[in-house]
Amino acid sequence: TTKQVTFYEYDRSFQLSSSQSISLDRIPLIHDFGLTPHFYILVVSAYDFDSVPYTMGQKPLFECVTLNPSQDTKIVVIPRKKYPISSKTIKATVPKEFRLASPLVCHHVMQAYEVQNERDGSFNLVLDLVGSNTMPRVNPT
Repeated sequence: TTKQVTFYEYDRSFQLSSSQSISLDRIPLIHDFGLTPHFYILVVSAYDFDSVPYTMGQKPLFECVTLNPSQDTKIVVIPRKKYPISSKTIKATVPKEFRLASPLVCHHVMQAYEVQNERDGSFNLVLDLVGSNTMPRVNPT
């Protein structure tokens, strides 16, 4: 089943100025995103989430997430409607999905930014994230 993620943007008076949705095969963790002037960037990690122990108060959220090496890690780049790109070199009107070569669990996106090429006006997206190909575990004492 597909999941829907919706982005909401508000103006300085906290009035809704823009919203857009995207369907994904699984939901990224809430902090696995970047925001640039022209793009939303989601990191959809290769994980499984067992919600029952968390919902029942038996385990903290972190202990219910496990790496699933059979899934792809995806970086999804979504053009922001509010700030469209008007450049002859960029035709970013639909979301683009990039798959990483090996599964990764993204722990946090540290920063995301755009670097514009002065010669042709194209953009490079830079995404710095903290992730690993294992799920660290905390042993309670």
